[in-house]
Amino acid sequence: MATESAPLLRKPRSPLRPFLVTVVAGLGVMAAAAVFGKRPPGSGRAAYLEVQQAGTGLVDGLAEDLEADADAKVTVFYDASVDDLFVYGVTALLAFGVDAPFSFEAYETMDGLLERRPAAGDVVLSPLLTGLETERSLGCTFLFSEDPLLLNEDFMALLAYDVPLNVVETSDWGCLTAFPTTIHTLWKTSYSATFHNVRHMPYGIEYADAADFFGSVDALALPASERPLLVYFQGKVNYRKPSRAVMDAELGSAMDKLDAVARAHDKQVIYELLDVQDSYGDYAGPDGEPMSYMEMLGKSLFVLCPFGDMPFGGSVWEALTYGAIPVVEDRDDYKGCADPLGWLRDSGAPLLFVDDWAKLPDMLERELEDPERLAKRVADLDAWWAETRRTLASDLMALSRAYAGGAAPPANECAATPLSDAEREAYQSRAAAYFAEPDWFSSFRDDPSYPMTWCSKVQNNVDETDACFDAACAPPAVRSFAC
Repeated sequence: MATESAPLLRKPRSPLRPFLVTVVAGLGVMAAAAVFGKRPPGSGRAAYLEVQQAGTGLVDGLAEDLEADADAKVTVFYDASVDDLFVYGVTALLAFGVDAPFSFEAYETMDGLLERRPAAGDVVLSPLLTGLETERSLGCTFLFSEDPLLLNEDFMALLAYDVPLNVVETSDWGCLTAFPTTIHTLWKTSYSATFHNVRHMPYGIEYADAADFFGSVDALALPASERPLLVYFQGKVNYRKPSRAVMDAELGSAMDKLDAVARAHDKQVIYELLDVQDSYGDYAGPDGEPMSYMEMLGKSLFVLCPFGDMPFGGSVWEALTYGAIPVVEDRDDYKGCADPLGWLRDSGAPLLFVDDWAKLPDMLERELEDPERLAKRVADLDAWWAETRRTLASDLMALSRAYAGGAAPPANECAATPLSDAEREAYQSRAAAYFAEPDWFSSFRDDPSYPMTWCSKVQNNVDETDACFDAACAPPAVRSFAC
């Protein structure tokens, strides 16, 4: 018989955001305070060693798979402006069971990096956004240029480098740039099914200390049959994340049924969607103390992972690490990324895909009513995640293995074709004509569905001095770049 649970609680809806709601079923609500920890405090070799020590043995077989790479001495070079989040993404792939063959070095300029002569197989994290040649807003220029790559001579120099590297682009959240095929292995932190020569680089850990996150898995991740939470979601909605408003609207009419499904199986629901300035609630565990983010992951069967700034964020990888089943959106496109999760379906990932959040209660009820089916999904997901992480880590080491014996790499024939004087003058005239239009600024209307989030009167307060809302004011620095 199902145990009695606390009544469904909802916070008052905001008159400005009628879709905001907090739903808590069966768990004590304590004083409002942030549950999520701060972003990891730093990066570099020390951070890698901490995560490596915490995560040793988490993925069975990875040490054996990469044992031959122990002397590879791969260096991860990261642009000083790159968020720690992305450095930790690489760290998470390399850390488990590997005998620390990696070092980390920051670089300030692309010229300085290339003068240091990175070796074959080294990893370079570089944001395409920050090196754009423009006098206008970087975000606006990136969004409205016909090809952002043609405005970044530093990134083109990196792609033209004569030694094969792992190049990780970290800023193209909207899948706006399709890179040419080079001797390098190309990675992106946002993804689209239209990419044919780029691998997806998972995020790092966003809302907890990375070493603590990986080191707590064995203690906090419960067996699926013992998890008291049917569904877990805590997130914030703002101008950049329109899909979360859609999720809340679709779930609104189905929330009572979702709670009923949970109660029928002696489980609870945590669903908390807040405005950006609000604090998350604390939820008490069996000992009466507030649960950490990791505890809630380890107690959850399903974790909702709606799209946010980009289609695929860290919550999916975090849920997988703690053995929870991510529920992801099945959409044709999002913010410029076509079929953004098609690669997950193609890989056979046994996640739960949803095309309408109102269907979620029925989907979860079917899972719960067939324990064998649910157990198989959990086992298949664990095996898929372990193999995916092994494969990604091995892929990062592939170039280093290939050239470890000193073999000569193939020639890199990437080169830029400069603009002629006439072309440069034409672009300048086109920009001048655009800015001469009296309503060029006032006629632009923000849209949260735009691929990038850094060109907005609402979000970024761009004004006439730095805005650019058309390709006319984002001309290329070169005519073309080809390999």
